Amino acid sequence: MIVTIKYGSRPGEKLIEKGNFICPLCSRKRQYKRFKVVKENFFGIISIPTKEIGEYVLCQSCFKAFPPKVLDAGLQLKMKIEEGPLPPANLMNIWQDTYTALDCDDLITNKFTAIGVISPILFTMAKHMQEVGVKFRLEDYEEARRYLLTTINLGLEWLETNSKYNLKLQTKTPKQHQRILEFMDCTSVLLSRLP
Repeated sequence: MIVTIKYGSRPGEKLIEKGNFICPLCSRKRQYKRFKVVKENFFGIISIPTKEIGEYVLCQSCFKAFPPKVLDAGLQLKMKIEEGPLPPANLMNIWQDTYTALDCDDLITNKFTAIGVISPILFTMAKHMQEVGVKFRLEDYEEARRYLLTTINLGLEWLETNSKYNLKLQTKTPKQHQRILEFMDCTSVLLSRLP
């Protein structure tokens, strides 16, 4: 029996700060996450950060990355805040709560979660949910509706394709099965709230 152990280096990132700022792209007060990017050496499952590569700030509404200097107080005071119409506050809040509750960030970054390895369907559903947030911010409700309907159809297709194996799937991968159903339920709620 041959055992292969992988080794090498890869980039990794670590969340170091959360807060609010005025996003240069959105021109509105938004939530952000600040990440540190490091080079990691790994041997098997052991990972050791060896070198700091840099940092970036990620806006949680438009999902654009900015250099850390965007948080500088002087720069923040100079930014103009637009007064234009926003998507209904409750709609954005419902989307944000849904996005967080479904752990979409972890699914998109392919991290291991409580359900184990991320399946392609959950990854796709999480990406669609991310796009829905962007479309809400841009007030493109028709495009958001399309992403929401596609997410529901993905779940229905998965259930239909696996209908004869559904009981087996529920017992073999109950957490993944439950997550797909949760995505479908949350997507239906967001779809019902669209103007």
